Amino acid sequence: PMLTLYRDNNGWCPFCERVWVALLVKGIPFDERTLSLQKKPAWYLEKVPTGLVPSIEFVESGEVVWESKDILMRLENDPRFSSYPSLLPVAELTRATMLLDECDLLTKSIAGILYGSNATSAELAAKMQGFEDAMTKMEKLLSESSSPFFLDSGFSMVDCMLVPILERLAVQLPLKTGIVLRDSQRWPHVEGWFVGMETQIAPYRDRVKGDVYSWSASFVTILEMFKSTEGVGGNDPILNARTQANSVLEKQLSTAPATFDASSRLEAVRKLVSNHAAIVADATSEAKTQKSLDRMTADDTSHVDLALRRTAAALLNSHTHDVSHLQGVSHAEAQALRIIASRLCVPRDMGAPAAAALRAGLGSVALAACK
Repeated sequence: PMLTLYRDNNGWCPFCERVWVALLVKGIPFDERTLSLQKKPAWYLEKVPTGLVPSIEFVESGEVVWESKDILMRLENDPRFSSYPSLLPVAELTRATMLLDECDLLTKSIAGILYGSNATSAELAAKMQGFEDAMTKMEKLLSESSSPFFLDSGFSMVDCMLVPILERLAVQLPLKTGIVLRDSQRWPHVEGWFVGMETQIAPYRDRVKGDVYSWSASFVTILEMFKSTEGVGGNDPILNARTQANSVLEKQLSTAPATFDASSRLEAVRKLVSNHAAIVADATSEAKTQKSLDRMTADDTSHVDLALRRTAAALLNSHTHDVSHLQGVSHAEAQALRIIASRLCVPRDMGAPAAAALRAGLGSVALAACK
């Protein structure tokens, strides 16, 4: 690959998501390195003086470009990428340029209601009005397009710019404000855009898009990070996030692995195998995040190891009558599996379809301990 993409290791950075989606949709080969947002290594700071992510590095020249919009423009305008599909079509360049100029303001207006620090009543009223105005404008812009996306020609750089914040708000906004973003009566074209992203843009749906569990569970940490723990209209966002995360998790754990297609199940197994040691270590070490989870200790390593092996078998044998992997499952193994399912984060660890299959596999083995 001619490029290396540097992005955050949790998959939480919306600016990284813009570039990640664009690279996958365009089909540009790239290597990937993930970094902690809190502890960036010295070698990275030498490459990117601002310390910001995302950035891309050209392998041959060592040139580094940062700032998400600048990277997206480089991917469109650099002649080395001319053979890849364009996300900035010449026929709609004027409209695309106008929309790109709007993206940062739209993002700021709709994000302020969710991630801004705890506000006075007057500040909150201003944020609510800014959100309403931004959503009205976005609905109008989408209504002017003959496709589900912002341009008539389909998915474009404009969608890359806006998908990260809209994806997060779809899950997190109701938890804090009670406002449902995906309301087909109120914002039908916005809902049509979501459907288009999920049905037509496979790289986004299958790898980049976070799932409801992950965006709910991580919302607690994000709210505390931004000092924005107060809800709107009597909503308790921390309680709502935990309740929704637990509800989604229980549903996925009780789903049969055979429900999922073979590619999702195989991807889940590959991740279990390639990350086996790290998963065991995480389940048996002191918590740094999600401290409410009752972790296991180093003495339980063998239980975690066996539980993972049983889960791989459950995913591989889901369409057979072989249930030998479910015999004699211990309660310690079941505890380990629930910890692993709770710690599984999308898109950090894998794409949403594979994660859903993996949670189903984990659940099928854990439930066997109760029988």
